[in-house]
Amino acid sequence: PPPYPIQPPVIFVRPTAGMMIKPNHRHVGSDGKVYMPYLSEWRAPSHTLVEMAVCLSSLFGANPPVFAKPGGGGASSSSANNGGAGAGAGRRRDQIASAATSMATTFMQGVFNPHAQQQQQQQQQNGG
Repeated sequence: PPPYPIQPPVIFVRPTAGMMIKPNHRHVGSDGKVYMPYLSEWRAPSHTLVEMAVCLSSLFGANPPVFAKPGGGGASSSSANNGGAGAGAGRRRDQIASAATSMATTFMQGVFNPHAQQQQQQQQQNGG
């Protein structure tokens, strides 16, 4: 099939090491692939990446697709070692920011690199 912009971009959520994809998320498959109406209704040239990013922001703002892995040395051990509950909250905030940055980077690679999906598959096959 023809690539973007004729076809919609393929978007994946790639959580950081301390995060994981929510099971049964309405818009993200277990493999991280994003499914949303804007992509399934894609019509070039009326649909744009800017509008798509706004839709992603709205969907993920209302229902984030990732969360901190349970039992990974989370808030309780952080709080004990760093003097209070604020330390755990700060760590979670950093993890979420890192996951958002990873998602944005993956998205931009997919937009500007027509071979990004092939590269991602090769990286997964090579364990990286």
